[in-house]
Amino acid sequence: MSIRLLSETSPSARMLHGALIGIVATVMYLVLVFAKPGGFAAAVATQGLPLFWFSQAMRIAGCARRRPQSKDQARDCFPAR
Repeated sequence: MSIRLLSETSPSARMLHGALIGIVATVMYLVLVFAKPGGFAAAVATQGLPLFWFSQAMRIAGCARRRPQSKDQARDCFPAR
């Protein structure tokens, strides 16, 4: 595959890719939490059950957010200070 082909992907493909990365990261985290004896109970006791699951959902949503495709769009999203 050429670099040019990779850089011209559609926004929906980028969001899908980001969502998949977020899901993989969340699964890796949950495996680490469940592998430790008392890990899930400790994580829930520290954060509370709603915040624990909310933070997992936000990890996926943060990875799947729409990112600017060009420098002009990036300038619009992140103006200079």
